[in-house]
Amino acid sequence: MASTDLNFADRGALVDFLVDGRLKDVAKYLRRNQKAVGRFLKAMTGEDTSREELKTLSNSIRSGDAKYVAPFRELVSGAPDKTLGLLPLKSKPSLWKRSANVGSLLTSATAVAGIIALPFLVDKDDITPETSPNSGGELSEQFNEETGFDFSGMDAAREGALRPFETVDGLYQDTDGTIYYQDWSVPNDVFEANVLTAQIAGMPLSYSFAVQALESSLNPNAFNGIRACGLSQFVPSTLAEMGYRFSPLIGYEGIRGNLIERTRIDLGTKDANGNPHFQLNYDYADEGGRHTMIKTCWDPHFNTRLAAVMQIREIGSLQREFAEFAPEGMSYYPVTELQGYVAHFAGGRAGENIIRDVITNDGASFARDYFSNEAVNNSTNQWLLFHTKPVLDENDNPTFTDDGEPIVTPDRNNPRTVSEFLEHLEEEKGLGETTLPNFTNWSAIAGNIEYHMGQLNLENVTVTKSYAPAYSLPPRLRPTNSG
Repeated sequence: MASTDLNFADRGALVDFLVDGRLKDVAKYLRRNQKAVGRFLKAMTGEDTSREELKTLSNSIRSGDAKYVAPFRELVSGAPDKTLGLLPLKSKPSLWKRSANVGSLLTSATAVAGIIALPFLVDKDDITPETSPNSGGELSEQFNEETGFDFSGMDAAREGALRPFETVDGLYQDTDGTIYYQDWSVPNDVFEANVLTAQIAGMPLSYSFAVQALESSLNPNAFNGIRACGLSQFVPSTLAEMGYRFSPLIGYEGIRGNLIERTRIDLGTKDANGNPHFQLNYDYADEGGRHTMIKTCWDPHFNTRLAAVMQIREIGSLQREFAEFAPEGMSYYPVTELQGYVAHFAGGRAGENIIRDVITNDGASFARDYFSNEAVNNSTNQWLLFHTKPVLDENDNPTFTDDGEPIVTPDRNNPRTVSEFLEHLEEEKGLGETTLPNFTNWSAIAGNIEYHMGQLNLENVTVTKSYAPAYSLPPRLRPTNSG
């Protein structure tokens, strides 16, 4: 379904749209169906909603106001099927479309007058007054006033992507044309995907290359033991959820509902108003869906765009979480590239706790205390979380490599503090204190990404399900001939 049609095949498609759809289109649906939405809200809350309140709801959802967006989506997600039946699957066309249909019946003289009058029939809320950031590097004042959001940092990243070898430290091209990032060679399609993604999403190239180098050594076909795939090493559960929710935004069709399905599970509890709590689960439709998603995950453009969306949301969450510690004059905490990666690397609450320790405790706590036992016992992580000690021979003498370098191993009895952990990560991994753009308003950013997809004239890619295995199993897992 095109997002502007506002016609749905069934209740499930309507719920998906209201919960995960583009906010501008959700607001348009609410405006077109005010009476039905009012009946739905009364059935769910027991209270009448005035026309002005409904208008406030649609305008607030369109602007991405979290005070309205989150409760509305929770209300829709938890609504019983009978109540959802109050919401129409088909929306009547706007006045603009109705006038266009009638126009063919007018006489030529009347048609001319009608055409002159048509601009006054357009719903002002349907207009998104944006100008290209490639014209002076700025969005129009109208757009900024409408969203209340400053895109200047993202626009700077887009401009920087047009000069990648100037703006990314360690990125260079050899005399034979091979592109390198620090010690890693960069395949041409990976380079192109990163440059294009930066122009789409406003994520700095320096951050994208650094994270991909750490995750996959810039190998688009990377695939590890837990089936994490591609440049950004999406684990299957994250790939399923992110792919379902955001593949349409980044220009990939055929994933939602075909390869990945979303289900609602009643948790058996209720909120203060008696509405049931639901959990949304994302899973692969079948083995064909799983195999096809792994193949798609190896596509540098899909992987890089989806990772940018995930990173923007993660970083924006941190910027909001620590807004109370923002420098004077800033409404959000300026997360650095290093802090952004640490939060991504540590995951969720652990990443937040590490950054909070830096802000409030000068990073004096032990970094290991913020990681799970499984993460601490990971052999790779131990080099980051602990100081090293020399490997001794049978006579307790230090050992050396053939090049004369001392052989060392992580010392589990000598953990690094958070401050030492970050210093070591910065030194070893090439991430620094460059501040990332303001990513605090996801609703505005999603609209901005969609806009730039259009400005770049990017056609949607349709993913077709394939049942052929997308990866070869290690020999020990392949079926054997019992005969």
